[in-house]
Formats: sequence, structure tokens, C-alpha cells
Amino acid sequence: MKLSSLSVWRWPLVLLIVAAVILVVVLVQPEQYLNLDWLRNQHDSLTRIRASHPIASAAIYFGAYFVMVALWIPGATMMTLAGGAVFGFWQGVVLVSFASSSGATVALLLSRVLLGSWVQERFADRIGTINAEFDREGPLYLFAMRMVPLVPFALINLLMGWTRIPAFTFYWVSQVGMLAGTAMYVFTGAHLASIRSIDEAISTQTALVLAMLGLSPILFRKLVRALRVRRQHRS
Repeated sequence: MKLSSLSVWRWPLVLLIVAAVILVVVLVQPEQYLNLDWLRNQHDSLTRIRASHPIASAAIYFGAYFVMVALWIPGATMMTLAGGAVFGFWQGVVLVSFASSSGATVALLLSRVLLGSWVQERFADRIGTINAEFDREGPLYLFAMRMVPLVPFALINLLMGWTRIPAFTFYWVSQVGMLAGTAMYVFTGAHLASIRSIDEAISTQTALVLAMLGLSPILFRKLVRALRVRRQHRS
């Protein structure tokens, strides 16, 4: 598809994707199934299916997670818990890590193709500074956002599509940055019987620790840069 034809079809495509996502959410109603009560009730059945068809069940889970993330369909947190509950910790971490990272990269590319050029043109005066900053520190900022569970996962994928960060850099930084949070949620899902709510399982203190870990590379880089500038002024 040429850029000119893409420009003509951009907004119809955006509306079509939004309508498709809304239709899926309304018809499927993921919140009806993706909740702790449903997961507890279906846990034995799901684990039996996984034991009988290990490869097929893993492939279906991976595909469902990938599509949900790529199309911004809500429910990734519960899907991560389900991965731990059904597949156990290690297999769950592998499945979730690759499905979430690859799905997020597709979401980034969709955002970039459909809206990225429009945002770059519409807000050229403001986004130039953002582009320059991301050219220097983009991976660090992305890593920090991925480490903070409080930042909406889908929002990061959408907004990063409006920057110039390379897709492969986005993929591997996202995978590394989300690994700690992924392991935390999968571990929680693997101990499904002992939790009553997600808020109880994932405490505010844990979220703050992850946030500090995510921000530490940026803070360290800023500190080193400030010290260098100070030494230059003294000399």
C-alpha cells in the first residue's frame, strides 16, 4: 500500500479497528470470563485440557494473548494470572513474555502506521523535542515505563507508536522491562488458591519497588551527566 493511499484510508482504517475491538469486547465480554472467580471455577478443567493437549493449549493461549495485546483488547492482567494458574510458573513466564512483547510490537506498528505520521505532522513543533529526547534516551524511558505496573500497558504501545523508536528496540526493551512484572503476576496465578483479589496479591509496596527499579537507570544517567557538566564548569 502506497503512502498516499494509506493517507486516504487512514481514518476509515482507524474507525474500522476501533469498531472491531468494541464489537469483540461487547460480544465476547472478556470481563465475564477473565476474573478470579471464573478462573478458580474452571481451573481443574483447564489444567486437564492442558495435560491432555499440552502443545495445542499452549499455542491457543499464546495466540489469544497475542491478539488481545495487538488489538488493545482489555484483559491482559487476568490472562497473565491464567497463564500461571494453568501452565505453571516457568512455562507461564515464557508464554506470557513472548506473547505480550510480540503483541505489543504489533500494536506499536499499527499505531505508527495508522496515526504516527499524522501525529508527527500535526504536532511537529512539540513532538520534535520528544523525538530528540527519545533518540537519546528512548530505551531507558521505555524500560522505566514497562517496569512500572501503574502505567497502562496498552497506552504505552499506543503512544510509543507516535515516536521514532525502532520496532526491534521496542520489542526487546519491552520484553526485558516487563519480565519482572510478568514473573510476579504469573507467580501469583500459580498460587491462585491463596489469593482473594488482585489488589491483595500485588501490593502497592511491590509496585513502588518495581517503579524505583525502572526509574533507577534514568536517574543514574541524569546524575552522571550532571556531574560531568559540573566538572566541566569547574575546569
